[in-house]
Amino acid sequence: MRIKVERVVAAVNIAAASTGIVAAICVVIGITINLIKDDPVLIEERISQTIQLKRHQEKNIHYFKLGTARSIIGSEAEGSFPSKDYLSEVDSILGELEFGNIAFNVPKAMNLRDTAIIQLVLGLQTQIEKLKQMIKAKGEKEASRIRISHRMEARLSSTDFSVTAITPEIQAISRNNVTEWKWKIKPNSVGKSYLHLTLSVLLDIDNAPTPRTIRTFDKVIEVEVLWYQQVSSFLGKYLDWVWFAIFIPIIGWVWNRKKCY
Repeated sequence: MRIKVERVVAAVNIAAASTGIVAAICVVIGITINLIKDDPVLIEERISQTIQLKRHQEKNIHYFKLGTARSIIGSEAEGSFPSKDYLSEVDSILGELEFGNIAFNVPKAMNLRDTAIIQLVLGLQTQIEKLKQMIKAKGEKEASRIRISHRMEARLSSTDFSVTAITPEIQAISRNNVTEWKWKIKPNSVGKSYLHLTLSVLLDIDNAPTPRTIRTFDKVIEVEVLWYQQVSSFLGKYLDWVWFAIFIPIIGWVWNRKKCY
């Protein structure tokens, strides 16, 4: 009887090694049909032990594969593979940008109480001279050729002027149409005053719009005042002292003259 049981176990091992535990169970069922009458308890115990052993072996194989996969992932995280060169990617994007023409106006001089309009126009297919003709605001007209993108930002800034944007500073750029920016400026003080015009492209870096400055223009405007504006400004600041310094002595002189008579 024990020899028959050993044959059953051997058959189970062969089936499990070749096709898996399911096939082993099927072999056990087929072989033990003729043995069940002899000693069913012994056969059942040996079959149960064999099945548990095969399950334990398959579980160890699963853990080994999982550990190997984790080891590979860990080596990638530690830098076994080369990382992406983001700086070269930015250089590549900048190198592919097209060129466009711009023109803008800058007043040489302004009155302290006046305001002025700064106008900037940009075109891909429009010549510089034609862009200058489109500027209607007063002042000297300047032009340049710069790299452009499909989204551009033009920002006018100054600590010497109050700057108000008339158009959006970030705009989409058209290939066929001219793009225009406008600002209104008002001087804050007399003398040399500085304006800063900054043009930037908006690049898509990591799915986020990121500004990249292309060109900056620094301009000087002489802010002046007329003589009567200076007098008016002086009186507005020191009127109380003027009354005290001029009119009080006159009143005292008149009072003394009356006492003499």
